[in-house]
Amino acid sequence: IRRGRTTLEDRLVISGRVKKAAALYTQAGDYQKTARFYYKKAEDTYYQANNWASYDDWRRARDQWDYFYSRNR
Repeated sequence: IRRGRTTLEDRLVISGRVKKAAALYTQAGDYQKTARFYYKKAEDTYYQANNWASYDDWRRARDQWDYFYSRNR
């Protein structure tokens, strides 16, 4: 692109770059939505796994308490 007056060809080049940039922004937005979806899904899976592990620990501790309590009564 030359300095000074812009020609029709220059304007078409600029307009093509703007359209390409707009398309890239749209694509980046789509990727961000997809990434956010999978991040939240992974986060939910982590919390569910942690929840089950906590429940298993609680159940194990309860069973151990019941065992010792019933033997020492």
